[in-house]
Amino acid sequence: MSTFLAPRKWDMFDVQNLLSNPLIPRTNDGWLTDKRQPLGISGNQYFTNVDGISFNIDTGEIKLFLVPTKNKIDALFSDNDLNEVFSKGITQAIFTLDQPDSKLLSHPFQEMKYGPSSSLVHTQYLATLLHADYLLKMITTGTEVCAIAPFPMEKESNVLRRLPRHLQELLKPLHQREKTKNLWGNAHRFWIEAGNLIYERQVNNAQSEIIYRLGDVKMFVKKHLLEYDEQGNLIDDTIRNNTNLDQSPEGLFAKAFTDHYNEIGSYFPELLRLKELLKLGALLAILQNHYENLTEMMTNEQSSVEEMLTSVKSQIREYPQATTYNVNYHYSNILRENNVSSTDVPSHMITELKDKILSQLRDADENCVNQIAIQICHVHKSNNINHVKSLVDNWLRYNSDQALVNFIVNAKRNHRRMLISRIDQLNISHKRQTRFELSE
Repeated sequence: MSTFLAPRKWDMFDVQNLLSNPLIPRTNDGWLTDKRQPLGISGNQYFTNVDGISFNIDTGEIKLFLVPTKNKIDALFSDNDLNEVFSKGITQAIFTLDQPDSKLLSHPFQEMKYGPSSSLVHTQYLATLLHADYLLKMITTGTEVCAIAPFPMEKESNVLRRLPRHLQELLKPLHQREKTKNLWGNAHRFWIEAGNLIYERQVNNAQSEIIYRLGDVKMFVKKHLLEYDEQGNLIDDTIRNNTNLDQSPEGLFAKAFTDHYNEIGSYFPELLRLKELLKLGALLAILQNHYENLTEMMTNEQSSVEEMLTSVKSQIREYPQATTYNVNYHYSNILRENNVSSTDVPSHMITELKDKILSQLRDADENCVNQIAIQICHVHKSNNINHVKSLVDNWLRYNSDQALVNFIVNAKRNHRRMLISRIDQLNISHKRQTRFELSE
């Protein structure tokens, strides 16, 4: 076996380190334990579920809804996993164990390929992917591999010994099942795949919160019939896989594993841990999207503010109303409505009535300015109400909006910077995962 490792400058100890990761509890001699044991998760806080996240659009406060546990046997992830996913930008992952050489069918090793490689390398996320996939392979073959060199295999050790009898029967190894004649000897590949993550977005206006609640992630065990290409490589058989093979031993195994995934995971918690790591990645994707929206808004502030002010002004019939023309207009209307001639009104009453009209018009102007200024201060988190009133009056009176636009733009940007700083405190990676190559 050492001969196969030498070209990669590996030795048996390197392989043993991979298989003996402390995440997966094992006996002192390297075998899986007979009963479920706590996962070897490190950290200061331990959790069982990822439920969601909320953003306070006023204060910038971010709440992560994680279900804590003090009982480590129930723990599926920790604050270390949260930091690992956030800081390394792991929103999704691909993992596979492949035959390293198609010409050597009895090659003692499998080749680990995964992506995004730069994010996953040397992480407990990668260890989880490896051991979940490795567990699936051991169950399909009914063969347990010791994690300590020289890695002996035990077919009689019963890798399913943790499971109750009904699950052992459903997941019995493929070689113990009745084979369909025309498929005997064909190769299949099995893998674990996550379904779509369902989430609900809620807006709590009373608390100024946007809340995302995550649902469960349906996990599927899938299988694919393989064939050899002209170069001797195992590839997907695209023809026979289009037929209905659900009743094949392989198909029944994959369906049983899928249908009972959560129950099986209660005995092999690394399977349930996979789901929660995926949901942590979903939280990261939500945070990244929120961050991008805030930064994009900062580049379009000027035009959006100008459009908002134009819309507000279109709803104001006249400003200022406290003008000599309007005073005389309302004075004449009052006389006309009361059938009184202006020559019949004493001069002191004329002055008194016009002063009263002017006062009412000034109150209307002040009320108009106040309403706009209060709304601007509320929306843009400003306490400088008198300054805003002055800017609004100048804008309405002289149609000069630049000072008010600049004030609102700066207020909006300062608030968004504060919101962005709260996201930055979580030390998330802003690099989006799109396409990536598998690393070997």
